[in-house]
Amino acid sequence: MSHFTLDELSEIARLEEQFVNELIKQDPMIESQHCLLAPKEDSVQRIIAYNQALSVRPSKKLNVIKLVLN
Repeated sequence: MSHFTLDELSEIARLEEQFVNELIKQDPMIESQHCLLAPKEDSVQRIIAYNQALSVRPSKKLNVIKLVLN
């Protein structure tokens, strides 16, 4: 595992933001950062539906039981 100082993490975050801004400028289909960062409504609904269908319960023998309900 790598260990970073706060200055190095700050530099990484700054460079990441710079790269994202460059990508946005180069892509004519992206008009703003809002378009890049906002998920589609369909994606949100699928995640919510999966969350409602997923059952995760503790078990003494199996530690955790994960079931997808129909």
